[in-house]
Amino acid sequence: MQPAGAPPVDDDPLPPLRAELRIMPAADDAARQPGYLIHDPVRNRYFRISALAAKVLGHWAAGGVGALRRRLAAKEGLHVRGEDIAGLIRFLRANHLTASDSAPLRALQRRMERSPLKKALHGYLFFRVPLVRPQRFLEAAYPYVRWLGTKAGLIPLILVSLLGVFMTMRQWDAFAHTFFGFVNLQGLMLFGLTLMVVKVGHELGHAFIALRHGCRVPSMGVAFMVMVPMFYTDVTDAWRVRSRRGRLLIGMGGMLVELGLAGLALFAWAFLPDGAWRTAAFFVATTSLLTTLLINASPFMRFDGYHILADALRMHNLQPRAFALALWKLKRWLFAVDEPPPEAFRPRLERFLIAYAFATWIYRLALFLGIALIVYHAFPKVVGIFLAAVEIIWFILLPVWRVVKKWWEERMDIRERGHFRRPLVAGAVLLILLFAPLWGTVRLPAVMMTARQFDAHVPEAA
Repeated sequence: MQPAGAPPVDDDPLPPLRAELRIMPAADDAARQPGYLIHDPVRNRYFRISALAAKVLGHWAAGGVGALRRRLAAKEGLHVRGEDIAGLIRFLRANHLTASDSAPLRALQRRMERSPLKKALHGYLFFRVPLVRPQRFLEAAYPYVRWLGTKAGLIPLILVSLLGVFMTMRQWDAFAHTFFGFVNLQGLMLFGLTLMVVKVGHELGHAFIALRHGCRVPSMGVAFMVMVPMFYTDVTDAWRVRSRRGRLLIGMGGMLVELGLAGLALFAWAFLPDGAWRTAAFFVATTSLLTTLLINASPFMRFDGYHILADALRMHNLQPRAFALALWKLKRWLFAVDEPPPEAFRPRLERFLIAYAFATWIYRLALFLGIALIVYHAFPKVVGIFLAAVEIIWFILLPVWRVVKKWWEERMDIRERGHFRRPLVAGAVLLILLFAPLWGTVRLPAVMMTARQFDAHVPEAA
């Protein structure tokens, strides 16, 4: 029997691929290298592979490892190693791309099934609820809204928005007073209602622009992240758009709608008299601007800003690749281990990705600690403590533990090629700086006065 992890021999059969899979060209990456996509229509998921892997899969019908290698050598002039074929087989099986009647795949699926406890914890941390299948509605409504993306629609919208900003700045004191006047329960309710309306427009912006570029929108609904609801639109088909400009527009579609709504609302607020309509315009403007700038535009979570940045850099899987690069740099700093980076980038891009990874870790640490604190106070104490602990363990401690565990498994190699004690010394110095008491004396002139002082008058001289 062949040992686990060993490269396949020529007599080994190839696992059959699922018949419904489709391979299509993908957009070039940051290095301008061509790639291909495997589309799984059942799950509506896309998997990017290299041009070499696409050629190998193109001859997968050879049936066996030896026949595949001979066919690649004869027809493509490629001499593929057994290790490369083994890696491709592992990738296909890990992502459930082999045929469902394969016994090894069924065993793999059984191993990957979550326990009921893990399902419950994962459901608390994140889950989606599809509400509608909007494809027919989008196709019917698109002819009535497509003009908004043309010059005839955009130029007047931009001019009106700029005029609204100018007029609002001239009345800034009144605008700010309106904001502070609604810091109460009524204002919170109006904010929530406006947020729902604005976010529906946000998601329709994504959906209509995706439809314009030939993508299907299979579902729209509500996603819950640590029980916080947020609307979502499934625009997974944006992977098939090869134009970077098209993908950028799909990613920016929601924020463009919100900015347009904010501009129109500012214009309306500047000219409307005091009353219900002016209050509604105020809430639309502030809600659109705040949620767009503070949430959707952030590149540190996988919201619109992240996908826009990834498309701007032409870099798929931006965060995993940036994290791997930052961990490589951190390992060099801590252990002085001289090893090649996981990927080769231009020096400027490499520095940017490392800085981006560290900024993302700091942002997420602050965000998840804040959410854990809110969960702790929002639920009864026993439940709040448990849910806050789950979030801290899942989002903060578990990723750190995985890195530490990996480095501990590599300790012999680190000890031979680097300085294993350096992080221990650095950690001890950090603990001393954090917890050691600091003694000092500050000398300042002061005047001692009584805490309370009052005059007493008797009615008669004595």
